[in-house]
Amino acid sequence: MMRLFSKSSLFNGLNFTKSISVRYISNNTPPTSESPKILEYKRTRDQVINAHNEKFRFSIINLTKAANISKTKHNLSISDAQLLGKLMSGVSMCASFLSDEERISAQIISDINPTHIYAEAIHVGEVRGFLINGDTPRLETPDEVINRKGIFQFSKILYGHLKPIQSVVAVEEKDLTITKEFQHYFDQSEQIPSFIQLETRLKSNNNSSSNNNNNNNNNNFVINDEIQQIEKDQIEEQQQIINSNNDLIDNDQLEFNGGILIQTLPSTTSEELNQLKTNIEKYSIADLFLKEKKSMKEILSILTNNDPSVEVISTIFVDFYCRCTLKTFKDKILTLGISEIKHLEEHNHNELKCIYCNRYHYLKDTDFKEMINHLEQEKEQKLKVLKEIEQEQQKEQEQNNNNTNNNNNNEKINDETKKE
Repeated sequence: MMRLFSKSSLFNGLNFTKSISVRYISNNTPPTSESPKILEYKRTRDQVINAHNEKFRFSIINLTKAANISKTKHNLSISDAQLLGKLMSGVSMCASFLSDEERISAQIISDINPTHIYAEAIHVGEVRGFLINGDTPRLETPDEVINRKGIFQFSKILYGHLKPIQSVVAVEEKDLTITKEFQHYFDQSEQIPSFIQLETRLKSNNNSSSNNNNNNNNNNFVINDEIQQIEKDQIEEQQQIINSNNDLIDNDQLEFNGGILIQTLPSTTSEELNQLKTNIEKYSIADLFLKEKKSMKEILSILTNNDPSVEVISTIFVDFYCRCTLKTFKDKILTLGISEIKHLEEHNHNELKCIYCNRYHYLKDTDFKEMINHLEQEKEQKLKVLKEIEQEQQKEQEQNNNNTNNNNNNEKINDETKKE
């Protein structure tokens, strides 16, 4: 099996194979009478909301389902799923400030497990990522407490820029929180004063809050039935997105994954940012979402002290989505050359695995022949072009020689004429 780390999203700019329709929710849609089931679905749907006033711009996100999907796809422990979920939330909020398919990626590379965490997102509502634990991590000894040695790398792929805009800051503390790493990056590298708060909450197995309410009111039975249906629909949606072969979603999942990002606008003072930060830290976004059943817009309003000047710009549905295809892998394999491709074919190395989504792609004999034929034709074409260039150079050299000989003859004739 070959594992290919497809970096097309980082180095191929903004060229993609799949057309995307942006899933915006209009904020001016007139209110309609909707069932509690639909309202609950909209409330719990993974989404990122952008808003602003004259002092700040805001991005608030619920990315719970995407975090659980990444956990299932990569078979992560719950603690690793929390780290990857937070990183995906952070890049999704940063990408929400961009345009169309401009992209944000962030990764933490270090010498202590997890040794590599990566996430990337684009403005239109796609996010993906992975987490890797090393085989031989450094371990603490009784006489030594080790610190993490690593980096936090933040990249932007923007229209009009040929190369990604990258920033790197050091990661030295052993325990990762992701919030701390993002904030350190903002404080050290970002030109705009920013504040980020990321949260996760584990799913509780006890349902005492619902079991203690033994009310015989028929409306309660209807609501309970609808909530059960909502949970059923959400699980079915996860299974469809994962698209795996009879893989079951485990019960050890995240009940909430999300956060808020605030960046100042020109003329905003640091004191105003600190006041808003102090108010936000009084609340838990997870509690507001899970216990008080608030929507993300309502939570944003609470965190901003119900400031009437805060205007919601857009709401975008977000999904864990990977654009990997067999064609993109074949394009990467072509760079290995004919001899390496023949070696892969001879040793039956036809299994490809995407590191972002753990999806498998398989090369057929026709795929190997197609790649080899493509490289052979490309080689013939290059040889043909080189031959034509050599012929042109030879003609040019011959012409230069003839001109030189003619000049020499003319000089001899002139010399003889002068002598006579």
